[in-house]
Amino acid sequence: MSRAVPLAQPDAMAGNVIQRLIEIYMVLILLRALSKWLQLDMRHKLVRLLCAITDPFLSLIRRVVPPVGGAFDISPAIAMILLAILSVLCRGMF
Repeated sequence: MSRAVPLAQPDAMAGNVIQRLIEIYMVLILLRALSKWLQLDMRHKLVRLLCAITDPFLSLIRRVVPPVGGAFDISPAIAMILLAILSVLCRGMF
C-alpha cells in the first residue's frame, strides 16, 4: 500500500518561490556587475537585457549612494546585501 505524500502548505510554497526569485535576481545583479567590470559590449542583446532587468533597482541605490571616489560603483554590493536581508525576512514570515 502506498502512502499519500503530504502537500506543502501554500504559505511555505509562496515563501520558497519568493526566495528563489530573490536568489535569481541576486545572480543577475552579480552578472551585471561582472559585465561592467569585464567591460562587455553594452550593445549585445544579453547585456542589454541584463541591464534592463537590474538597472531600475541599482539606479535607486545609486541615487542614495553615489560611486565611491567618483568611479567605484558599490551599488551591486549594497543591492546584494539588501536582497539577502529581504530573503531572511521572507524566510521568517513563511
